[in-house]
Amino acid sequence: MSEEKVLEDEQQKDSVESCEKDPADGDTQVQEDCEKQVPGEESGKPEDSGDSKLAEEIENLKDENEKLKDQYLRKAADFENYRKRVIKEKQEAIDYANSNILLDMIGIIDDFERAIKAGEETSDVAAFKDGVVMIKDKLVSVLDSKYGLTGYDSLNMPFNPEIHEALGRVIDPDVKEPVVGEVYLRGYRLKDRVIRSAKVMVKMPGKPEEAKDGD
Repeated sequence: MSEEKVLEDEQQKDSVESCEKDPADGDTQVQEDCEKQVPGEESGKPEDSGDSKLAEEIENLKDENEKLKDQYLRKAADFENYRKRVIKEKQEAIDYANSNILLDMIGIIDDFERAIKAGEETSDVAAFKDGVVMIKDKLVSVLDSKYGLTGYDSLNMPFNPEIHEALGRVIDPDVKEPVVGEVYLRGYRLKDRVIRSAKVMVKMPGKPEEAKDGD
């Protein structure tokens, strides 16, 4: 290796070592040389722009979270109020479901009270009876036309366990199948459904001597 090359390496080494030490005050030339030799080294002041941006984003997220929380609480309160209102309306519908029919029955009660008062003031039994029959016909008409409640005939009809309830039976040689011989209580339908079966006595085919005690 030549002497010039060795000398150049030693000068470069000395320059680096001097930059690692604090340069003398006012030695601007040395400072400039060091800055040129270590171009990537910064002045030592921290860069806080990234931290500030992160802090700002965190604050924005907190604000957004508070808004969403407030919206959730409002929605939850609205739903709870709606639920309570629905329960109340449902209960009221149950409690007052029969109000219409009861109003109609009140009118029938008024008619009976007037008939009773008239009966106390007259000795005309036939007129009193006619008044009661009129009230009964009015009641039947209201139940049928407004509520679909109708009675059905059973006397001398074939016995049908779906609409008849047999309370007893008798042997009748004149019938070829079980027939309703007597009606104790009339049966009623609400629209197409039987809500009370007719209570009846049934005539059974056969000879009288075939009847047994307790039948």
